Amino acid sequence: MGEPPDPAPEPVAWRHSLVLRLFALVAVVALVAVATAVWLTVRVTAVDLRETRGEALEADARIADAVTAYAATHPDWSGAGGLLRRLAARDGERVAVTDLRGRVLADSSDGWTPLPGRPSAVIDPLDVGPPAPPESGAAPGSCVAELVCAAPASYVGPPPAGSPVDDRAVGPFAADADAATRTRALAELQTDLDACLRRADGPVVTLTADLGWRQRTPRTTAGDEAVEECRTRARRTQLTAYVAPAALLQVSRPGQEAGTFLDLSSRNRAQIAGAVALALVAALGCAAVVGRRLVRPLGDLTDAAHRMHDGDLAARARVRGRDEVARVAGAVNAMAARRQHEDRLRRALVGDVAHELRNPISTVRGTLEAAQDGLVPVDTALVDTLLEETLLLQHVVEDLRDLAAADAGELRLVLGPVPTDALVDQVVAAHRQHAEAAGVRLLSRHDDPAPTVVGDALRLRQLLGNLVSNALRHTPTGGEVVVSVEPGPEAGAVALRVSDTGEGIGAADLTRVFDRFWRADPSRTRASGGSGLGLAIVRQLAVSHGGTVEAASEPGAGSVFTVRLPGAG
Repeated sequence: MGEPPDPAPEPVAWRHSLVLRLFALVAVVALVAVATAVWLTVRVTAVDLRETRGEALEADARIADAVTAYAATHPDWSGAGGLLRRLAARDGERVAVTDLRGRVLADSSDGWTPLPGRPSAVIDPLDVGPPAPPESGAAPGSCVAELVCAAPASYVGPPPAGSPVDDRAVGPFAADADAATRTRALAELQTDLDACLRRADGPVVTLTADLGWRQRTPRTTAGDEAVEECRTRARRTQLTAYVAPAALLQVSRPGQEAGTFLDLSSRNRAQIAGAVALALVAALGCAAVVGRRLVRPLGDLTDAAHRMHDGDLAARARVRGRDEVARVAGAVNAMAARRQHEDRLRRALVGDVAHELRNPISTVRGTLEAAQDGLVPVDTALVDTLLEETLLLQHVVEDLRDLAAADAGELRLVLGPVPTDALVDQVVAAHRQHAEAAGVRLLSRHDDPAPTVVGDALRLRQLLGNLVSNALRHTPTGGEVVVSVEPGPEAGAVALRVSDTGEGIGAADLTRVFDRFWRADPSRTRASGGSGLGLAIVRQLAVSHGGTVEAASEPGAGSVFTVRLPGAG
């Protein structure tokens, strides 16, 4: 009894499904791609923003310093236009100075470009520190920007104390001032300082030429703070006429705004989350379509494999498209067709073997039974008949063994140089008696000396003998069979050719002459001769020697069988 068939494969669990794995892969890839894109966008934007802001702050500080220097050395803003234009030309910006109410005092352009919504700095050489809080009398909403608040309209004089004076605001103490001017200015400062210190109950001090001070009483922290505050107030009062009034610096950069389009506000975070979700849904949708297109042909392959497993050798998978899965389906179909063909050959082989063995066995059995019953005398004729049938059985068995050995790659060859003239002469001599009995002329043609091939001399005689036997079997009386040796079309190759003047072979049958147990006469009568294995053995032996065999024929014009073998070099 044969082994039971393998059980059909179980359905694939969902957790192992290719579609699920494809979904997971696409989801991970989409999330990583979107997260990476968002991270890079935020990072690049933040870096761009920091760089842009840093460059802007640096340019603003440079411009503010230059404008403050002008204000510290000029009593008004009437001549500041040239400086502002030079600054604007260097930094590619519009630079303007306005009063605390926003009225333009000096400008680098014609004024058509709008001013920014907030000033870049407060320019006041008498107060270069942080801005003081607005006075209690300031009108509501009078703040121009975060950096400064406008004083009421009645504001006159310097701003409140508390911040130092720019070192470049020297007024009457300039290097080109004469000694009398400096002495008079120092005396004015002393007078204002004394008055302020008396109101503040501060110490009595004397100013020096470098605007420092001396005092006779011991110095204290509170006394030094009072002196410093009063000296600053006195200096501001004295320098009011020598410096430009406090103003706002306006710097606009219409073409140099920070290249940011994204921040991490709640609204933008929600938009990012929505974009991620949309990208994920789109990716999963594409995965669903692709997965369905991918799994559908795989399902067809599985169904076809199940039908083949159940014995339906005609089952085929549907081939869709030209992708890799379609190629797999085509390969499976080709394999199934090959299996179906081999199954037919196997069935035919079993039938052919049974048929070839049945005839001689039936003959032997019938003859022996007749002899046992006394119907046929046991004499030399009976023995000859039994021997002939036994030899036929042995011939079929040996042919089958040779084919099986060739199919398994176990056909043993003893290779060596084989002269083709001797090979042809031996085969012709062995079949000459058979040819004479059939009334057929058997000839050999070859050069002297003929080329040499490398092969097994015994197997090559078997190959050539099968071709000659086949030619004699299909050549009528008076015909001719010629065995010749010719150079092959390839360099060094040798062609062994057997031609006859027999009935020939039709084009439909010519492709099957080397199939096992195939004969042109389907009746398989003894008159047609042979077992149908001779030409199949010829092909196997030719292939085993690294050669080829082919047949050419036309009905009524005879046949030509050509074996091409590699020469001995």
